[in-house]
Amino acid sequence: MNDFKYAIFDFDGTLADSQWYWCTLMPRIFMEKGYPVTDEDVEANLDCDWLDYHDIFRQRFGIKEPLFQRGEELFPRVEEFYRTEVFWKPTVLEYLGELKRRGVVLAICSATREPMIRTALRHLEGEHLFDYVFSTKSIGIEKGDPRCFEYCLAQMGATVENTVLFEDALYSLRTAKSMGMRAYAVQERTNRRFEAEIRATADRFAVRMIEFLRESDDALQ
Repeated sequence: MNDFKYAIFDFDGTLADSQWYWCTLMPRIFMEKGYPVTDEDVEANLDCDWLDYHDIFRQRFGIKEPLFQRGEELFPRVEEFYRTEVFWKPTVLEYLGELKRRGVVLAICSATREPMIRTALRHLEGEHLFDYVFSTKSIGIEKGDPRCFEYCLAQMGATVENTVLFEDALYSLRTAKSMGMRAYAVQERTNRRFEAEIRATADRFAVRMIEFLRESDDALQ
């Protein structure tokens, strides 16, 4: 038996071990273009928003104009990564399979574009696991705004009372909690500087997702 009927999952950093790719993509492009970005620069800013890198390195190297068009250079790289290399975070597949077995309705809500998520799911052989795939780009509202999750809940026929959000990002966890929805946090290395706040905000925190299953079963005994 389960104590929730619906689950909404973030994708990058929660289900898929892919947030690091977004976080290191911009520095790698600068490296490829001949700018002296070091591995130490990448590691020091691993928890930086990936778009911030563009401004950080433009200022450092005195670049006045945008170095490239985001859609032309970034997205094909990400799509190729999703198509050929992305993988689940540890124990995610086992946990999702058990939730499906228990009849939980599963959805993804991601800031990544829906076609890119579906490309990743095909590579991961996980399309059959999800009943809904939402993108903030399609919804037109980011996850820092409760209306984003209100839209998802309405489409799923769910409520805040019978739904859990699974996330690695602090801002999204805060949104869910402000709505009265339970929020479970998954450890993600790119969010390490926020981990204390994430742990304090979330209803549960796990290093590996399967830990949520064990906690739930213990609570039912």
